[in-house]
Amino acid sequence: MDILFLSGGTLARYHQAGHSISIVTMCSRPSENPDLPADDLVRARQQETLRAAALIGAQVHFLRLGVCGAWPDRDTRFPLAEIIGQVQPTVILTHDPADYCPDHECTSDLVRECDSVARQQGVITQSPPIRETPEIVFMDTVSGLGFEPEEFVDITPVFDTKRRMMACYEEEIAAWQDHPVVAWMDWVEVHSRYRGMQSGVRYAEAFRRPRKWGLMRPRRILP
Repeated sequence: MDILFLSGGTLARYHQAGHSISIVTMCSRPSENPDLPADDLVRARQQETLRAAALIGAQVHFLRLGVCGAWPDRDTRFPLAEIIGQVQPTVILTHDPADYCPDHECTSDLVRECDSVARQQGVITQSPPIRETPEIVFMDTVSGLGFEPEEFVDITPVFDTKRRMMACYEEEIAAWQDHPVVAWMDWVEVHSRYRGMQSGVRYAEAFRRPRKWGLMRPRRILP
């Protein structure tokens, strides 16, 4: 759900331009409904994610690491590196290392590690090493705190698609719909409008690049 909240419009723009899209979900998420068994939640969230991804023709990979299950160990690195090898991405959108959630922070680190692992000839996975180094881009933080945007994507033409993707997550939206601050669909509107206001359009999403040698590029790759 978070990747669609933070970059669903950008993914929709990529889809419109004819690019293939893959989404990796790392961890299971706890339900806000105490009466919903964990196994039922996992199945429901997977179906919601598949429905949302279908709106932009995206393929989904489920790592099923469990709640708070993202750790920088071999059991996580190698399956993620294998997915990168299968997909052979040119661009990877991932969480900012300063986002609020430990799973988001660890995922950001893991993506950068596995990008390197997937390039190594000596690492044995089912897929061959990736042919070119993908460009890694950090998505906005969920609240926008601690994030200084470097690039914006105008998602005004595809904002309705983003809302429809988010609306697929019926259980979580229902759980938060009466919250005075973080009702999900209101949050989608405010977050996108705020970044749009900063960049001079109606709706936008914000991104920045890792400031590390080998990961910087002298060109724009976002739509």
